[in-house]
Amino acid sequence: MLLKKYSISPQPICPECGSSDVYWHPESDDFLCFACKHQFTDDETAEKYKYSLSLVDSRLLSIPRWVLTKKYLKTLDLSAEPYDDFHGPFINRIEVLSPEIGNLTSLEEFDISSNNFSVLPSEIGQCKELRRLYLADNYIEKIPATIGKLKNLEVLMLRKNRVGSVPGQIAGLTNLRWLYIDHNCLKRLPKVIGKLKNLKVLDVSNNEIQVIPDEICMLKELVTLELQENQIKILPEEIGLLTKLETLNLGRNRLTDLPRSIVKLVNLKNFTVNGNYDLSSPPYDVAKNGLKSIQDWFADADNYT
Repeated sequence: MLLKKYSISPQPICPECGSSDVYWHPESDDFLCFACKHQFTDDETAEKYKYSLSLVDSRLLSIPRWVLTKKYLKTLDLSAEPYDDFHGPFINRIEVLSPEIGNLTSLEEFDISSNNFSVLPSEIGQCKELRRLYLADNYIEKIPATIGKLKNLEVLMLRKNRVGSVPGQIAGLTNLRWLYIDHNCLKRLPKVIGKLKNLKVLDVSNNEIQVIPDEICMLKELVTLELQENQIKILPEEIGLLTKLETLNLGRNRLTDLPRSIVKLVNLKNFTVNGNYDLSSPPYDVAKNGLKSIQDWFADADNYT
């Protein structure tokens, strides 16, 4: 691991040489003077830094053992910066997420995005204070059932993995507000998705989903629903119950009909059905022009019945 300088304020002074070239040393939870290499403690200042740890661009292939002993950590960032000429030599490439992550029972935010691990250990369920969990751009194939124990979780980011299914235990995430499982291998969503009553953003785009469960219509707080780039042929008839929706992306699916209740989504600001060329009710050329065009088409259809 590369030793970084973690600047701090107020800036402590080295008691040994009087230098202000002093930085936080996260492994030992004390301060390091870069001038004379003296390490010293300053409990009052340390309290401001010991609970948050960032090891981005630290050339990690595994999580250092000393990190997994810090049960008081509230924020841990082990993510990798985008690979480019500047970051390339230093980025993290963690291949195994140790089950000892379950030791960090005070964690509120954990980011291990853009690494190389494929197994999310069941011990993640022991981190019951988690509010934000960022796992994007790895090789995760399975979400453990213990995910449902994270009752305080508000953000779950699983974008760009290899997840094939969502466990029913996800229903336990009653405080979840943002759920991103786009660019995975999902073929369906569980019916219990409807129990995530506080969900505001659901992104399951770029998967292999064919059917959207009717229970999705129970998510009355949804503001954004991203369903593009799937294989969806039909939408739930009561999708119009999602009256808070501002963004609905249905692009590049296999839709042939839109449910009549879609005209009730009067708060939509961003709506697309582009790429659903087989639409007949309403016709594609009508639907692609937006909600007002769809509303007019259904109104005209009613006049002829």
